[in-house]
Amino acid sequence: MIISPGYFRTLRIPLIAGREFSIQDHAKSEAVAIVNESFARRYWPADPLPLGRRVQIGGEKSAWLTVVGIARDVRHVSISDPPRPEVYRPHSQAPERTMMLVARSRTAGRSTAADERTRDDSIDRWPRRCNGLPQAPPRARAYGRRAPDARSLG
Repeated sequence: MIISPGYFRTLRIPLIAGREFSIQDHAKSEAVAIVNESFARRYWPADPLPLGRRVQIGGEKSAWLTVVGIARDVRHVSISDPPRPEVYRPHSQAPERTMMLVARSRTAGRSTAADERTRDDSIDRWPRRCNGLPQAPPRARAYGRRAPDARSLG
């Protein structure tokens, strides 16, 4: 999963060990990853804190990643599904053309007109380049004011 700094803090996913990604994790720095508990247990069962271990995902020609953090397991699809092993990479080192925007509101699901205006203004100012690659602006208005897959995290 490709994420940006603040992802775990925003979703309140605790890190068991290590650190979150930061602006120091960029395209020219050491390739890093955060793994979840299930990944660590499956691939390093004898090592309770595999910080500093290296992992290669995506085939033999893929870069080796150094584990800098261990995240608590989460269930992305259904609460009844068991957690699956996951590797998180910083967007700055593995840019994707499509992204999901995750935000936390202080109004606990109650949006105000000012919140909507602020969100729309920030989307309109979306940078057109990221890591030297052209980027299209987010399409938040494609389905009206609310995207059909929006969820309140409370």
